[in-house]
Formats: sequence, C-alpha cells, structure tokens
Amino acid sequence: FGYHANEYLDRYAISSQKRTWNVGSDHYNLQLNSYAVDIATNGEEGDRVLKYLMDKFGETFTGGLKNIYRGGYRFQFIWKYPDHYDHIHIGVKKTY
Repeated sequence: FGYHANEYLDRYAISSQKRTWNVGSDHYNLQLNSYAVDIATNGEEGDRVLKYLMDKFGETFTGGLKNIYRGGYRFQFIWKYPDHYDHIHIGVKKTY
C-alpha cells in the first residue's frame, strides 16, 4: 500500500512504520504477525487517497476505523478518527 500511495501522491508519503511503542498496535515492533504504515496526508488529499485505497478493495469508507478481512488477513484503515487527521493508518495482520 505504501508503494501505491507514493505513486498516487508522486512523493514519499510514508510517515511511520514499525516502532517500539504502541503495544497492541500493528505498528509495534514486537507484533510479529502484523505490520502498519501511516500515510502522511490531510483534508481533501487524504479523502482522495482513502478512496483510491478503498477502490482497490471494492469497498467504501470515508472515515473512522474500518477492518476488512480477506485471504487470511485483516486490513485496518483509520482516517478522520482521534489522532488520525494528519495521516491514514493502514495495518495488516495475519488472522488464524
């Protein structure tokens, strides 16, 4: 997703990936079955990026928190939600 966002925005847009804090988050570096990126964006640009990503899944979503389950993975999108107004969170977690 990061690659597609960078291509769509014509710039490097990833502002966060794995980190040592946020225990329980897909970002947490000891969370071995998940991964997350944040795409730095805001306002109407963020809305366009989110729509682009949702189109890839054949889904609609304009903001809040959305989980999509496909092929043994949970894809998590967070946008226009507390602490998520300057980036879109995309988490991916292997489900069993």
